[in-house]
Amino acid sequence: MSNYLLAGAAGFIGSWVTEMLLDMGHNVFGVDNLNAAYDIRMKSHRLDLLLTHPNFVFTKLDIADRSIVDPDKFHLNLQPINISTLPSIDAIINQKGKNVICIYAYIGKPYSSLIPTIDLLKSKEALNYTIIVSGAASTSTGEQYLTPYAAAMLGEYFMQQGKDVFVVFDDLTKHAWVYRQISLLLERAPGREAYPGDIFYLHSQLMERAGYLNKELGGGSMTFFPIIEILQGDVTGYIPTNLISMTDGQLYFSTDLFNRGFKPAIDFGLSVSRIGNKAQWPAM
Repeated sequence: MSNYLLAGAAGFIGSWVTEMLLDMGHNVFGVDNLNAAYDIRMKSHRLDLLLTHPNFVFTKLDIADRSIVDPDKFHLNLQPINISTLPSIDAIINQKGKNVICIYAYIGKPYSSLIPTIDLLKSKEALNYTIIVSGAASTSTGEQYLTPYAAAMLGEYFMQQGKDVFVVFDDLTKHAWVYRQISLLLERAPGREAYPGDIFYLHSQLMERAGYLNKELGGGSMTFFPIIEILQGDVTGYIPTNLISMTDGQLYFSTDLFNRGFKPAIDFGLSVSRIGNKAQWPAM
């Protein structure tokens, strides 16, 4: 028997997860306020967690103070937000008040880099309409592999409810590395850059889940914003060229431009749009 702490335990996702864990005989602690759950992770103290589900038992969760860092100075040790992540976070913040559900899938990157992103979204009151699906580098390989599919599944649910959904995959390079690791462990034949032969199908199948439904199907939509890492400036790498061929264009962010003070650090020579002029923003 294990102990589980769930944020949003009585919400859409949390309720059936909680009931499943209870049926398996586990102890479940939960809070319905995402900010409260976040504070529990950041600060070590004793809290009373009240669960609203009729099968829940009111209980206390004791979190011992084992912190080695002063909570008030904790943010000084965090890594800055990556330049390729910033535009996607800006896009999420820009959806405030537009009735858009945003989903941020964090794949295979350090947990310390996720904290400043959450801080920024929290300060801009964007967590009210944003779901964060985290498969950080510290999690299991399988969890990292499933992270983008979990985000797409959540997006499809809201899309089928007639809502507009914006999904960020940060980033698919790490996802490809994870799938390569799994495939090599399964002794599948390696191909280019040691990736398995179906790596293109893996990501193209994921990208094709985005779309716009007609009015008969509810009129919902789902937009994907995939991010990949360019290694040593080589835009002709296997994974970058795969994703370029699947999408409607790409924005190439240059570290050199960023260091020289250009923000956003977009390299216009390598950035391109492949959509028709009728679908483009009027200013273009």
